Amino acid sequence: MKNILTSKHVLVGVMTTLFTGAMWVSALLYSQLLFPSEIKAWVAPLIIVWVIIGLTIGLVGNRYGATLQRVFFSTLLGAGLSPFTIIPLMMFVVLPIGKLAEWLGMIDPATMPNDVATNLTMIAMITIWLFVGIFIGIILLFLTIKKPEQAKVQAQFSG
Repeated sequence: MKNILTSKHVLVGVMTTLFTGAMWVSALLYSQLLFPSEIKAWVAPLIIVWVIIGLTIGLVGNRYGATLQRVFFSTLLGAGLSPFTIIPLMMFVVLPIGKLAEWLGMIDPATMPNDVATNLTMIAMITIWLFVGIFIGIILLFLTIKKPEQAKVQAQFSG
């Protein structure tokens, strides 16, 4: 077990997700869509999620004999593309579940403090990043793209 966790695949996966996640946060901070005071509380959970994504993809890549390049690109795209799925999944999955819970009387939005709603939303978004990142990364590990072979045309000599 120790050899698996210390393999190059796991190291590549974890380092790639940490770098990709840091680039996402940097881009949001640079574009001023997110302020440092808003992200401060979510740094630790985000780092844990990124490590889990990289660890999982690295372990699967090691187990099935993927190359380090394949693990790198699968992790990069898995951690980098999964935030694009957060908003659609929040709109079409999480929000309807919340409305159903409200309709069933499980929650009352009128009495819920804003901090609780914000925390629940952030937890849902980070969880989506985790599962979609792992899903995309593992799918890309097993995706094989083959170049189409060119038809060999042999010239016939008549002679």
